[in-house]
Parts: sequence; C-alpha cells; structure tokens
Amino acid sequence: MKTMRTVTAISLLLILGAAGAFAGKPSTPHKKSFSPVIRYEVMIHMTGEPSMCSMYMVQLLKPNGDFAAPTQTFRLGVSTYTFYEAGNVRGIRIARLVPAPDMDHAACPPTLFTKPDVKTGTFLGGETYIFHLFPQNVPADKD
Repeated sequence: MKTMRTVTAISLLLILGAAGAFAGKPSTPHKKSFSPVIRYEVMIHMTGEPSMCSMYMVQLLKPNGDFAAPTQTFRLGVSTYTFYEAGNVRGIRIARLVPAPDMDHAACPPTLFTKPDVKTGTFLGGETYIFHLFPQNVPADKD
C-alpha cells in the first residue's frame, strides 16, 4: 500500500512538473503603447444641386504637398469626411476638394471649384479639428 502511494505521488509530481515545463514562463502583462490620434473632419457645404460629371477627391495635405491621411472619394449627399493622423503635430494642414487626377477632363471638365481651408497650429492627439469647404459652380476668382 505504501508503495502504491509513493508511485502515485511520484507520478503526480512528474505530471505537474511536465505541465509546468510546457507552460513556459509566466506571462507578464504587456504594456500597451498609446499612440495619440488626431481626428480631422472635413465638412463639405453644398449649395443647390451641383452639376457634376467629374469625380472629386477630398484631401488632407501637409504644406509640402504630401498627404497627411489617405484621400477619400467625394460622394454627393455625404457632407463629412473623417481623416486620422498619428501623433501630435505642429504645422499646417490643408483640406481641399479637387478633381480626380485619372479622369478625362476634356470629356468631362470640372464643374466644382473650391477654395482650400488651411489651418495652422498644434494639432493634438485625441482632439478633433474641423475644416469647411464650400464648392461652387464658378471659379472663386470669377465671383
């Protein structure tokens, strides 16, 4: 009987030891890296029913012309476009509505003209910054 208990105890120790060996090191909680995200909202204020045959792009740019966030396709009826950029940024951001570059502008000339909205300052992660664009059917310099 004593032998049976000893064999059982040794077997149990071996099983627990093997389970511990396969389990590896106890996991330590991972520190989550917090990357603040800046949110930009570009609001398109349409007046009347625009005549459009071209496709347009909503863009958020850095002053050197690089995109601060991926370009989005403008769709009639959608008035707000949201862009995200990582980090805290000091400088200039430019929102604009432009004709899509891959369109045949000879067959379908642009009919919407929009002054860009330019903001300067420090853009902080966790905050939202709003840009306003007012497309017109005539170039801004002709009004």
